[in-house]
Amino acid sequence: MAFPKTYTVDDIANLLIVELFGEDKVKRIYTGGERGWKGDVRYMNLDITKLSSLGWVPEVSLAEGIKRYVEWIRISKELKVNIH
Repeated sequence: MAFPKTYTVDDIANLLIVELFGEDKVKRIYTGGERGWKGDVRYMNLDITKLSSLGWVPEVSLAEGIKRYVEWIRISKELKVNIH
């Protein structure tokens, strides 16, 4: 059991693009071919079964986590600019 939903790289890219730019009108160019680049992991499924058995449950969705991360980057960048 991982997140109740499986996410593709495109799903994550879409979430990031929308959060960063407000809309998903960015043209993507795929250069790795159908298989991707040499050494790429074709599939990855993170399993939280053991954590769940200890009573842990995810409190933040992937979309909310990305939103918070982007906000943290923006705040950190503003702080860095204001410090110098």
